[in-house]
Amino acid sequence: MRLLACLILLFAVLPLAACDSGPQAKTERRAKPVTARVAAASTATDIPLGQLPGHVEPLHYKLDLSINPDQRRYEGTVEIEIDIKAPKREFYLHGKDLQVSKVTARLPDHTQVNGTYRQVDQSGVARLNFDQQLPTGRINVLIPFSAAFETSPDALTAMTDNGIRYVWSQFEEISARRAFPCFDEPRFKTPFDISITTIDHEAVISNTLPVSQEKVADGVVKTTFATTAPLPTYLVAIAVGPYDVVEGKPAPATKLRQLPLPLRAITVNGKGDRARYALAATPALLDTLETYFAAPFPYPKLDLIAPPNFVAGGMENAGAITYTERGILLAPGATASQRRYFEALHAHEVAHQWFGDLVTPVWWNDIWLNEAFASWAGNKAAAQTWPTDELDRETLRDALDVMDRDALASARSIRQPIKNNGDIFNAFDGLTYNKGAAVLQMFETYMGADIFREGVRLHMRKFAHGNATTDDFMTSLAEASRKPEITAAIDSFLDQPGLPLVHLETTCTGKDLDVKLSQSPYGAKSASDERRWTVPVCMRELGQSRPLPCSLLGDKPVTFTIRKMCGVPLMPNLNGTGYYRFTTSQKDWSALAGAMTKMKPAEQLSTLHALRAAFRAGDADAATYVAGLRAAATSGTWDVVDLATTFLSDALGNLVPASSERDARQAAAKWLDRPMSKVGVLTRPGERVSVTLLRSSLSRWAVRLANDHQALAAFAASGQATLKTLTGPQA
Repeated sequence: MRLLACLILLFAVLPLAACDSGPQAKTERRAKPVTARVAAASTATDIPLGQLPGHVEPLHYKLDLSINPDQRRYEGTVEIEIDIKAPKREFYLHGKDLQVSKVTARLPDHTQVNGTYRQVDQSGVARLNFDQQLPTGRINVLIPFSAAFETSPDALTAMTDNGIRYVWSQFEEISARRAFPCFDEPRFKTPFDISITTIDHEAVISNTLPVSQEKVADGVVKTTFATTAPLPTYLVAIAVGPYDVVEGKPAPATKLRQLPLPLRAITVNGKGDRARYALAATPALLDTLETYFAAPFPYPKLDLIAPPNFVAGGMENAGAITYTERGILLAPGATASQRRYFEALHAHEVAHQWFGDLVTPVWWNDIWLNEAFASWAGNKAAAQTWPTDELDRETLRDALDVMDRDALASARSIRQPIKNNGDIFNAFDGLTYNKGAAVLQMFETYMGADIFREGVRLHMRKFAHGNATTDDFMTSLAEASRKPEITAAIDSFLDQPGLPLVHLETTCTGKDLDVKLSQSPYGAKSASDERRWTVPVCMRELGQSRPLPCSLLGDKPVTFTIRKMCGVPLMPNLNGTGYYRFTTSQKDWSALAGAMTKMKPAEQLSTLHALRAAFRAGDADAATYVAGLRAAATSGTWDVVDLATTFLSDALGNLVPASSERDARQAAAKWLDRPMSKVGVLTRPGERVSVTLLRSSLSRWAVRLANDHQALAAFAASGQATLKTLTGPQA
């Protein structure tokens, strides 16, 4: 009860801190297919439910499709050039719920060998059996097939928007096998020759631009596309229908890219104009990313596609990215939040064109790096391309949000073994994206941004249009930095769940400050928990804002002395980029809370999370916790204010007795009076995004904390005025 009473008192009486201010053509002739028999989920040990055996490798695809969005099914033929390492009469590939009429192998001497197709597992593993043994070497396998369009946004989908049907593809993770027979693994990167026969005047989109169009019947046209760069099946893109196709101004040629890059937007009928904002914003983003990778955009054009009912944020198909409509269709006068969502999403997907598309994981156990890198690089590129839109702390904020989940006993490690197809879907979650991105950001800080970038560029050069593992990436970083120790350090964060709690101890020897760093697992339930990480700990002095040399903290404590710095508080997580929580003594927590205004916003966010954890663990008292919250809430940026007031509201709701909660909330709400008076209630013409976002945070919490009727009245009047502009005088 002393704690509760202390909290109530502190909310009311602490002095106010200084306030400084995201168609199968209708006339097509269809052969009657022979339905391939589908075996039940098999338990046979010879069926490869994970990676396919390595003795057959695809070298090239010719995919010829006939698509009519108004039909329920489509058909096609896939011709796959394969390399057989040893004579085989049968081998496996992928195909799920497909109807296959026949299989033919064409040998180098033009001999044809007939075969059969059979799906042997419900996950989409299929077996080809031939009438005779196929010899070693290159062979072409032809497989005519048909399939039903999916009615949910997966595989090759046909969906309706305003009564009009459109076809589009979504093949990640392993849905290409539901669209056509293939070797559906990321390690198999091959060129594709794609042709699509459809109703005349329908838009037809794929990864490259068309090279020819041929009239095959009245009202029926066959479009043939340029050969793609080597692609895995999950990055193949197909879209057919009465889409709006909007030509954007090409991205200008650069020193890295000698030709202008064609840019287009593809939307459902009538929405094309709303994609012009995204098209206009894309060249600057491309310039940022090409400069970072020191490599030109890897593909001959870039389409931004917004199909109907696309539920994922975006999908990085090579040169033909698909987006949710709210991601790239921005109306005039879009809000700051809408722009920020577009910028972060767009940068993530375009960053994938290099990391993921140009260089692709060998297998799904390394998908964490694919997504983590695009998250980190996308946020970095968005912040650089649109510096006024407050995107520079997105990676940190996502990391802080995932830390509590990562501390649970149920948390998994970032890198997971993928033994069968069912494991693949579990590899995509917040840990994959957010923790992975945070780990990359931490090691960028430790290595230095320029050296880290050189490691990335080296990796791009070594594995362009190929595949690479996480170990390959870490080797590139180690080569660039000449720090081989980072490989084991990164592994310590990839191969075990959780995160470290870094303990900072300081003592003075005369005017000098002695520092000791140690670690334990954050949230550990037992002293016998032996998890340890190799942690890059980077700090700075808050008095002089001077960075200190980073330490690589392992099992044993690290000690050092800072001359003539006794009494100067240390920020234990430089720029908030370390993926760890930290704690210290009550004395040093008090000093940190008092120095909150000397911290950068990213450091304030990291400190608030660490301070809350320390308060819960008893390492920091209530006075220190509330002082830190108050300093952050009254002087921080929009996201710092939002976090501090979130923690404050949580404390009020859970630690203050109901009889005192109203008074405590009103007292705390007064903290926001001065910063609120500076930004005002209404948006001002030409104001910075940071001010708009800060007003939003302050307004939301002024109402939530104290049900401020004066603020509510002002917001209501503003809302009514907005409604009138949208609906006319009758509103």
